Amino acid sequence: MSVTNHLTSLFEAIEQQSEHSKSVASLVALFSSSKDRNRFLELIKSSSFHKNHARRLFGALLQILSDVVGKEEFIPANAFHDYHEDERRNSQGTKDSHNVDRSDRLSSVASIPPVTPDEESSRAMQFMKYSAMMVQSYLANIVSKSASKEAKSRVRKPHDVMDEVKEITEILHNSLFELNSCGKEGLIVQKSIISLCEAYWNGNFVDRNDYVTSLIPLLLLRTLDGNATKADIKRLWDMKEALHLISYQDESVAFLRSLLLRTVTSLLYVKNIEGRKVIAHLFQLDTSLVKDLHTAIKAQIPMATKTVVPLYGDIYWRAWKEAAQANDESHGNGDDDNVDCDSSYSDLKSIKDSIEEVLQELMNAAVHVVSPHMAKSLRCILDPFHAQKKNPDVDLLLYNLYTPFLWRSLSAANPMVRINASSILARTFPLRNPNLGSIHLKEVNDKTVECLSSLLNDNDHKARVAGCNATVHILAMTWDALSVEDIRNLLTIIIIKHAKDASSSAVRAQAVNGICQLLDAPETHGVLKPLLPFLGDLIHDRVEKVRLATVKLLLKLKKTKGFKYYHTVPSSHLLSRLAAEGEQVKSTTGPVASALTELLSNSFFPLNAVPSEQMRRTLSFLDNDPQAARVFYSNIGYQLEIRSVSKLIVLFIKTLKLAVAKDVKDATANNKDDSFSTDESSFDGTDSQGEDTESDVDIVVGSNTKLMSEIAHNMLTLLNSIANDLEDPENEGCFDFIQQEIRSDSILDICKHFEAKSIGGNFKALPFTSSKNDCQRICASLLSCSRFVKVDDRDGLRQYLFDRLEAYSKLPATEWNGKEIIPYLSVFFLWSMNRDVARSLSNSISSLFYKDEDIVFLPVSEKSNRGKRKQHGISEMKQTPDSFPNLPGGLSIEIVSTVLRGSDSSCLLIRNSLVSCEESITMLLNALEKATIAAEEIISGSTLVNCHEKDSIELILSACEAFGRLSIHKEAYKTTTPLDLNPQGRSLLSWLSKRAIPSIISKLSSEDASSPFKNLNLSRISAIGTRESASPVPLSPLILQPPRRRSNVSTTPSKVDTSFVSMERQGGRYIVHNHAADTQKALVMVIALLKSAFGLFGDWLMVGGQGGDDIISNVKEWTKIFDCAVVGVDVKMELLPSYCRFVAIIAHTCSDISLLKELFNLDFSQQGNNCIEEFMEAGFKYILET
Repeated sequence: MSVTNHLTSLFEAIEQQSEHSKSVASLVALFSSSKDRNRFLELIKSSSFHKNHARRLFGALLQILSDVVGKEEFIPANAFHDYHEDERRNSQGTKDSHNVDRSDRLSSVASIPPVTPDEESSRAMQFMKYSAMMVQSYLANIVSKSASKEAKSRVRKPHDVMDEVKEITEILHNSLFELNSCGKEGLIVQKSIISLCEAYWNGNFVDRNDYVTSLIPLLLLRTLDGNATKADIKRLWDMKEALHLISYQDESVAFLRSLLLRTVTSLLYVKNIEGRKVIAHLFQLDTSLVKDLHTAIKAQIPMATKTVVPLYGDIYWRAWKEAAQANDESHGNGDDDNVDCDSSYSDLKSIKDSIEEVLQELMNAAVHVVSPHMAKSLRCILDPFHAQKKNPDVDLLLYNLYTPFLWRSLSAANPMVRINASSILARTFPLRNPNLGSIHLKEVNDKTVECLSSLLNDNDHKARVAGCNATVHILAMTWDALSVEDIRNLLTIIIIKHAKDASSSAVRAQAVNGICQLLDAPETHGVLKPLLPFLGDLIHDRVEKVRLATVKLLLKLKKTKGFKYYHTVPSSHLLSRLAAEGEQVKSTTGPVASALTELLSNSFFPLNAVPSEQMRRTLSFLDNDPQAARVFYSNIGYQLEIRSVSKLIVLFIKTLKLAVAKDVKDATANNKDDSFSTDESSFDGTDSQGEDTESDVDIVVGSNTKLMSEIAHNMLTLLNSIANDLEDPENEGCFDFIQQEIRSDSILDICKHFEAKSIGGNFKALPFTSSKNDCQRICASLLSCSRFVKVDDRDGLRQYLFDRLEAYSKLPATEWNGKEIIPYLSVFFLWSMNRDVARSLSNSISSLFYKDEDIVFLPVSEKSNRGKRKQHGISEMKQTPDSFPNLPGGLSIEIVSTVLRGSDSSCLLIRNSLVSCEESITMLLNALEKATIAAEEIISGSTLVNCHEKDSIELILSACEAFGRLSIHKEAYKTTTPLDLNPQGRSLLSWLSKRAIPSIISKLSSEDASSPFKNLNLSRISAIGTRESASPVPLSPLILQPPRRRSNVSTTPSKVDTSFVSMERQGGRYIVHNHAADTQKALVMVIALLKSAFGLFGDWLMVGGQGGDDIISNVKEWTKIFDCAVVGVDVKMELLPSYCRFVAIIAHTCSDISLLKELFNLDFSQQGNNCIEEFMEAGFKYILET
């Protein structure tokens, strides 16, 4: 069947109707089926569809389409008002493209008007859509037929098309903007017409320039829409030549100019290569548009991200490159007699000059801008030009644009200008004209060296840093460009002068970093090698960033062939620095310590060596420099693979077993203990072919307790460093490997051995206290390792710990030492038994004040609210778990006090576990609160007689102090900021100032006066239980918890405690004679309360607490007690240590010296001068140190 027969129904639909409305309806009905529609479109595309068919089809369509569009039948009736209003706004335009109201411009296109098409308009729009589709299919037909001819001739000529097709295309093109007011259906028709116009342009048909004036704005709008894609930008890029057809000087295209300027603000354009090509091409359209685009980009630079700024640089580079190429091609192909060619060349030349003008503006701003951030962004934009400096054209461009101002800027009065200019000088060296000869180049080099020398000796330290950076950059990139003398002079300034610059740590750090950068250039090695030792002393610089730069330089030397890092910094200095990083820096895992560990790792733990050699070096390191070794093993666990760390841990535990076995063998030669069956062959870690290490294991003996303690400590450190990794199922093999050696029986055997060694027994007792302390540290470290013992292997160790606690509790109270029992107690916290331990401690403390429900330290008669508290405490005491033994109450208080005061790992573990568990800390606070009630009764004189014994009073005061410290830790553990003084703290201040101090003064002036302490109730001051903790600050040194709460992290209460030696010597205990008078006892109790208050509020201020003014005003009232005199009690001497400490804290944290002045005015004529001088000297030392 012929094509004509297939098209019969289509011809009938558009030709045999008397009215065009019926033809419209017939065509729409015919094309409503997608199957029929596609069939007709394919027929039109086929080669069988010839010109006669086309003339018949499009002739009929033209008549109908002219009537439909001419009568505006496609516009819905309810859209006429909105349409004419939009048309009026769009026709107004604007003279200033920067003042265009974008929301008004885009409302008619980007937003869909609320229009509902009627039946007639809907059919008309469908007819327009199908007409556009048929014309586009016919254009594809023409292109396909001409493709073979063009391939043979290799010349692409414009395709001719019949007039009917042109007219239809023109009608549809002219209706594009009108379709905006036709609702959603109108936008769909608009897309079909846009596709037709694109096909007409891309097909290179005749008169294609006539059908792009409406197309370009719509394509731009689509790319600027929020739903635009890369494909939309690609479609606009294909139409880039059409942009040249528009006269951008005409005011009528102001709206189009505004759309073009919006492209530089679109991230879709900037982040895609096609989009950047489009923007760069916009620079070629008109000279005025170049400046406008440049202004738009400048507005985006300050807020652009680091990833976007370089993309703007790529746009400028592409724009200049395209303009330069077009200018060269026009100049090369031009004819002097051709006026049009001259005009075209002039236009291209003016565009290139405009682009270079805006580039020079950027260059000038990069040098003279005040903001360092902005200067960096501008240099980043210009970097594409700097990177292409080897291109002669670019080299000449940089010379022409920078020369007018750069050399002058290098000696400007403003240091920021000199700094910015130095960065540009480094990037553009040599700043020369490539068309001139070597004489010009030498002049440029000499001028550059002169400028660099001036920068290196600049008065501003930032300019010296910039000069060093520029010098290093130039030397590294063009080492051979400068003379030997110039290189020597520049390096001498950097290494000799800058490295010793005491006025700026940044200059010293940059000197080291610069030399490190020069090492990347092999040609510099010969000159630098003899100069590097001059930088070695910087390893001990007081500023961390300088030390870190020095260590990084050593790491670079370690990896560079021909250099030895220990020739720059001797090994002894490296070890000293490593040890100092653990003592003088807050964290042993700081950046310098970590870098030093990486530097020395191959020396002390070579991964490729056999285990015996690894252990030989490890033992030598631990024995010769234990402090450095501690820092080393604190970091090595984070740098090695977990398998290597696991092997080292196993070697450590085997070494301890070997030492115990040898010690047992020497002590009991005839009665060898089978439980220590470890032989010396196990020392090399299952490596039976290892070297003979007989001479290396001579130091592995139990009597070398210092080495053993270091081994145990570092083994624990390594275990903690990989603890989180061991929980990963992938590392289950490493965990099993460790648990095979760290068993309950192994820990027990080693601990028992060193316990016996410290007290005698079958072994010779250690004569030195330090050796005994080493044994205690060994046991503490090993017990902390019990965290990694298998759960089903803990029974024996648990029973041993219970026995040790029970045996220790039976010792006399005079032999109790919290530091000795804390390691045993910490194991239960490692096993997550903190609630059991806290319950046992709270019951034991409660038993001091309650016995068989009879009060020991309190009167029989109590108020109802205290009775409830008493019953609560008794019930807790009866709920002691079977899994943990009860300890004596005094020992429990000693344990709590030691935990709150201590700074070792065991104390930190227990303290953090207690304060993080609300149940545990509440139980302890409930028990310790009872001591405050007992203290109240002592002051009031209503307690029983046996409470007047010295030990009982000291125990109560210790419990009160522990209560205050624990309350403060609980408050400090919270995450709220700032630390405001709570109502309980203010109540304590007010009570001491307005009640306690005036009352004791009145009592001393009149012995028969009524007791002023009957209303004293410390439990009201510090409420606990379900209420908030009253004590806001810890009296103990806050070593770890809570670091985030500390406002002044460089000053901690522990620093204060170590400064006042005399105060610590007293131990916080207050001596009260058994037969002292009641007034004397009351005064001593008030003195004890003031000592605690001074420590309490002093530590509160040290950790950043608020309320300094209120505290100072109240303390001035407390000082009135210094005038009190009682036989046997020297108030000034008792309070002076804590008062001096408090005054020093006030002077440091609040910058208030009023209390310090009052301290100077105190009368110490009755006290010994030596003690006074000691306390005052300690206070002044603290003030000066902080």
